[in-house]
Amino acid sequence: MTISSWLLLLTALVPATPFALAAVDPCDKPCLIEKAMAGDGAAALGLANIALKESANFKQNHERMVYWYRIAAENGNPTGQWNYAMFLASDSTSRTDCVRALYWFKRAESQKHPLAKDVVLILRKELADKASYAKGGCSRAL
Repeated sequence: MTISSWLLLLTALVPATPFALAAVDPCDKPCLIEKAMAGDGAAALGLANIALKESANFKQNHERMVYWYRIAAENGNPTGQWNYAMFLASDSTSRTDCVRALYWFKRAESQKHPLAKDVVLILRKELADKASYAKGGCSRAL
């Protein structure tokens, strides 16, 4: 399964988990941005989800999604940590990228994200089995 397939699958699965944004925050984008920058992980996740829905320009929205997932992850949101780790893994080109993705998967796992445990095991095994990664990074392991 390709990483793009994984992302589509996860987009469908994650909203059904208890870690998804429960309800859309009634404030507008500037309000969500202010909340996210003040430390609200759910607001940052909401902004990433808005960018996902506004997919007319995929490259621009991809960058915005990754940015807001990173903010959500840094703000302690387990779904943001999971999604940011998925983007890091899918865009990885080196062992260092995989180690960083593993860090965020472990953070999501520590908060009981329902999908993180299996991925942490897979990446730990891959990193232990291979001394270094050539082009392709850890995305081929997922």
